[in-house]
Amino acid sequence: MKSKAVLEFDYPDDEDALLFALKGQAMYKALASIKMVMSAPAPKAEMVSQVKTILNEIFAELGE
Repeated sequence: MKSKAVLEFDYPDDEDALLFALKGQAMYKALASIKMVMSAPAPKAEMVSQVKTILNEIFAELGE
């Protein structure tokens, strides 16, 4: 027997939650990558540059 999950949103009140649900995998990937960058011993300027690159790549992947 297969399990099923049903998500319910009140639009437009829950728009942010809905967008996260629709794009959750890409957002998780971005957050995990950012966490990895922030835990590395590097100068702040380099970290900011790497985070900006990660975000730009995710936004491009999502078509934002």
